[in-house]
Formats: sequence, C-alpha cells, structure tokens
Amino acid sequence: MNYLSVDIGGSSMKYALMDDTAVIMEKGKRPLNHVKTSDGMLAEIHSLYNDFDRPEGGIAVSYCGELNAQNGLLFNGGSYPFMAGHNLKEELSRLCETEVSVENDGNCAAIAELQKGNLVDCTNGVVLIIGTGLAGALILDGKLYRGSNHYAGLLSFMTTEINTPFSLDNMAAKSVSSNYLSTAYVQETASVKEMDGIQFFELVNKSDSVAMNILERYCTNVANVAFNIQLLLDVEKLCVGGGISVQPLFRKKLKEAYEKIYVTTPLQYINPPKAELVFCAEYNDANLVGAMYHHKNGGII
Repeated sequence: MNYLSVDIGGSSMKYALMDDTAVIMEKGKRPLNHVKTSDGMLAEIHSLYNDFDRPEGGIAVSYCGELNAQNGLLFNGGSYPFMAGHNLKEELSRLCETEVSVENDGNCAAIAELQKGNLVDCTNGVVLIIGTGLAGALILDGKLYRGSNHYAGLLSFMTTEINTPFSLDNMAAKSVSSNYLSTAYVQETASVKEMDGIQFFELVNKSDSVAMNILERYCTNVANVAFNIQLLLDVEKLCVGGGISVQPLFRKKLKEAYEKIYVTTPLQYINPPKAELVFCAEYNDANLVGAMYHHKNGGII
C-alpha cells in the first residue's frame, strides 16, 4: 500500500510517495508563499494527492504548528495563522475522500527517529529540528510526550536572556533559526545585500572568516539551548535535525561548542550528566517519514 506524506513547512511543502515500510519512491517540494487562505492550503494538498493518482493509504501530514494530533484541530496555525481553528484532518479527509492524519512537525521527526533512526531503543531523548524556527519533541519513558495541552516542545519561544523581558527579540527562534546565519552575514558585510543558507555554507567551506565567526557564534547558541534542555530533562540523547544538520562543518562546530560547555569551571567538578549529541538519521526527510509512521499506526506512538 502506498501513502502520500506531506510536510508543511514555514514557506514550502515537501512531499513524498511512500510504501508501508517508509521507503520513499518519489519526492519533491512546492512553494507555499502564494497560499493565503485555508481553502488555498487544502487545494494545494488535494492537487498533490490527485497528481499521485490518489494513493490508497491516504495522506499523512506533518504540520509546522501546535495541534491536537488525535482529532486534527490546529490551535494557532503556526506559520500560517489563517489555518488557526481549522480541523485539517477532517477538512482534508472530506475534500480528498481518503484517510488523513495530522501531527506536529517536531513530533514527526521524533517518531521517525524512534522507528528507524538514532532514537531506536532510546528511553528518554529530545529531538531539535532547526528550520525557520526551532521545533522540539520529547521522548519520555519510550513514548512521545505531547504535554497536557499538546504544546510540549514549543522551543521557538523559549526566552534566551533571563535578565531581559520577553519579546520577539528575546526568544530562541531568533538566535537558533537557520535564517540567523545568512541574516547575520548580510548585516556584518556591507558588500553583500542578499544571501541564503546555501550561499552561506559555500563561504564557510571556503573558510571565509566572517562566515566562520558567525557559524561559531551560532553553534554556541544552539549548544546552549541543548544544554539547558539537558539540565531540565536529563535524557540519554539530544538528536538534531533540519536541513542544516547535513552540513559537516555545522556538525563539527556544534559538537565542539556542546563539549566546551562541560569543561567550563565549575561544571567539570559538579559533573552533570551529559546527553549524547547525535543527528537525525533521516536528515531532511525525518518529518515525512515520521508522518507516515504516525499515520500507519493510527496516531498511537
């Protein structure tokens, strides 16, 4: 049986046709910048479903916002405020006349890692997905923890400076978003007016001094977030994913920044437990794979 798996991100929609063992047979990406209404969002997914000849297994959705995975209700719409209050599961199922499931994107990544990635047999772990924000997911006692109100893992809005009142400038998404890198480079280099992540890492791989300094600073930010989470939860593994996680220098510098924390005085004397820092085995496909497993298992994970 085949499934259509869809990952609705901050500005685009990734998709994949999968079999029931999560093998991807075909995948791609569509922009969503032009979508301004709930009807428009539903139409995009409906069109994709028809393009794949209506896979009999139905549609598995990974969504970039807070929601109730059991009934499909979107709380705040996430990156698409016009989706707030809509029941994506019911509305899409009615439109496409097929079975539909919906899960938060961070949770989907965690499910993928639990099923076939680097959290297999892990009792307690945290997944950090870096994108336009910071999605988190918690694995406690071998199960996905969604929280009392289905909001567990809303890491983007964590306060980064405890001596400053909370604001949009004082939240984790601003300092650990993947956009931070290119934005910082443009701000610090008068000759560059626009840049994306691919261009940034091209400069990093050429040992551009400004890019390297920004990457070092960025990895310190991410490592600090990971350290704070570990102090709170004391897990076995911290698993980092998102498109940036495939970059070798990001991996190297993040591990260095994380290790550096633990040799800082007086931590080496206090000796707090250190989680193993790993990276998502499914890389940028983690949300798609996790959505399919969530769908196939009827949402019980």
